[in-house]
Amino acid sequence: MIKWILLIVVAILIFYYINKKLTKTTHVWNECVECHSCGTYVVEREAIKRRGKYYCSEECLRKSS
Repeated sequence: MIKWILLIVVAILIFYYINKKLTKTTHVWNECVECHSCGTYVVEREAIKRRGKYYCSEECLRKSS
């Protein structure tokens, strides 16, 4: 009986850990950042990052150089 309880507790902990990690990863990819050149907000995964600054497009990157 104790083996079953321990197995269930371990399974719940593993599920909680995996779910928390996936939620955190999803949240980071959906954050918006501001373009250094024009001020437009763009999703971080689609932004261009150069020298610690984010740009919404190649055009804005060229303008600020």
